[in-house]
Amino acid sequence: MAQIAVHLPTVWCTVRGMTAPGKREGNRAVIYLRVSTDDQATSLEVQRATCERIAAQRGYVIVGEYVDENVSGAIALDKRPALKLALAALAGNEADRLIVSKLDRLARNVRVALEIEEDYAARQGWGIVLGDMDIDTSTAAGKMQLSVSATFAKYERDRIAERTREALAVKREQGIRLGRPPALPTEVVGRIVAERAAGASLRAIADGLTRDGIATAQGGQSWHASTVRKVLAGQDAERHSAAIASDHNRG
Repeated sequence: MAQIAVHLPTVWCTVRGMTAPGKREGNRAVIYLRVSTDDQATSLEVQRATCERIAAQRGYVIVGEYVDENVSGAIALDKRPALKLALAALAGNEADRLIVSKLDRLARNVRVALEIEEDYAARQGWGIVLGDMDIDTSTAAGKMQLSVSATFAKYERDRIAERTREALAVKREQGIRLGRPPALPTEVVGRIVAERAAGASLRAIADGLTRDGIATAQGGQSWHASTVRKVLAGQDAERHSAAIASDHNRG
């Protein structure tokens, strides 16, 4: 009896993480590419090749490509024509994943990416794949990783702000002038401080300065109580007040 050789096809399987609750199970993906006017290093070809490699590695089939050219990453999402179309396709169940080569192609920081995940992807059932961060928010692990990254990014911003405030406080204690240099002549500041010390109201001081034709720090001709209040809160006013108090104590 003749033997018949049977050749079974080779099947390649790509293992992905478990799909997170509420996410679609499909493998259809759209890729989003963006270049700004001064983009040189990140060309469309490089982004496209990266997205295609990511899709192949994760078992996704690319069903659409959306490209924003000459568009800055700082521009709001609803001002990017191609991204709007990509989001509409995902919302319309035409795809299950949005793939970008790098975070900064989609959002200016992790916090904005997390907002896209929470405001769009999570509500509509699709996921975001960020190539440079190796994050796929269609999985529970990917969602957690993006959330943790956003939390740490906020922590770093808060720490920078905290250190800045501490440094400024030290400089103030050392008598170092901060901010813009004063635009008001010393005699005008002295007049405001003296009139206030004598019991004049902020409105009365402002009316007197306007009546005498004295310009504000920005060159305006009209003074207001709020303008006078800002002058009194400045460092020059504090020095004048200290001088008046010193003279009063000596008297």
